[in-house]
Amino acid sequence: YLRRRRWLAIQFLLAGSALGIAIALLLPSKFIAHATFYSEGKSSAPDLSALSGGMGGIGALMALAGGGGGSQTAFFVDLLKSQAFYDSLAASVIPVSPDGKRMTIKAYVIKRADNDTIRRWKARKALKKMILVETEPAGLVVLSVEAKSPIAAAAIANRAVDIIDDLNLRFRRDQAAARRKFTEAFLADVESRLSVSENQLEEFLLSNRSLMSLRTAAQNPVLQSREERLRSEVTRLRATKQQLESTIETARLTEFNDAPVVTRIDRAPPPEKRSGPPRLLIALGSVLLTATLLFWAAFLRALRRPEQ
Repeated sequence: YLRRRRWLAIQFLLAGSALGIAIALLLPSKFIAHATFYSEGKSSAPDLSALSGGMGGIGALMALAGGGGGSQTAFFVDLLKSQAFYDSLAASVIPVSPDGKRMTIKAYVIKRADNDTIRRWKARKALKKMILVETEPAGLVVLSVEAKSPIAAAAIANRAVDIIDDLNLRFRRDQAAARRKFTEAFLADVESRLSVSENQLEEFLLSNRSLMSLRTAAQNPVLQSREERLRSEVTRLRATKQQLESTIETARLTEFNDAPVVTRIDRAPPPEKRSGPPRLLIALGSVLLTATLLFWAAFLRALRRPEQ
């Protein structure tokens, strides 16, 4: 059948191949930019952790209020999946072409939308597909962005790292503010109890002044034990008060600390080579697919001919 209809088969093969090649050539080029950053996984509340060891249940509550250490790398990866991150990134203005043209990322990835809410939702979905996050054993986070423009891909990747730093800084400040407020409330309670204990000790010493000589105190273990308990309570509350005041000062420093949390290892340069699409594979695949369809069409045609 193919021999008899070879010109038709050749035309069909050429048409299918030309269609595949045209599709491969018309597909927009894709570029991938990579940015790498690192952050040390340190606990954000060392003072509260130290205090919690000597305060029992109250100390445990303070440790919970301050938050624990945990893996910073895992925190950044989760932050890169948050809606706050995608919305902040979508609203950012970046260069998208070599001539310096600038526009918001959501306008770049979503050309048309009925309103800004729909555009923001579509941009969030598009960015989730464009961004890939990988972690290295050493704690490095590699952020890859695929876009149609090498300038836009690099700009989106670098802006994403900036937003991660901003969001983490905001989180750290909010956490420090909450820790400071909690500690200030607890300090007020400690100061109140300290005042009561100091008054009790002073009243005890005044009321038993005539009996509190060294000889008398040694002969009266009840008075001596009472005085030791009162002095011990005052000493303990004074030490706790000093620790809480130190914790509050540390929390205030953290609130106003604007030092970058993220350490950039590599800024994303505009990629020099495109990452896709694989035009040669698409063209070869279209030729192979056309030939396969042509073969099966001839085979089915040959099966029907004896019946006719």
